[in-house]
Amino acid sequence: EETRFPEVTADGRLAGDWAEHAVVTALDWSPQSRLAAFLTGGANTHVAHHLFPKVSHVHYRDLMPIIRATAHKHGLVIRETSFLGMIRSHLRFLKRLGRLEVAPAAT
Repeated sequence: EETRFPEVTADGRLAGDWAEHAVVTALDWSPQSRLAAFLTGGANTHVAHHLFPKVSHVHYRDLMPIIRATAHKHGLVIRETSFLGMIRSHLRFLKRLGRLEVAPAAT
């Protein structure tokens, strides 16, 4: 719920570049928690994971201040929540998705 999902243009493109897309569509949860990083292999720091997928998760905590400053410089917000907040948000998101009508698949 806290993230944005940019709309695809008529020509099939997304506004912005891949880095901006990674930032606006990600939600970090408990990003300063060493325990969360250990238990999830860094999946709790979604932004760092998507921007630097080949960098070990043990470096994400050190990268986040640089990522935050750079995002701020470009007018982007790094969204964060707690573990419980992430679970609540995810359940509300799934509930909302369950109410959407799905277009028939193209054959």
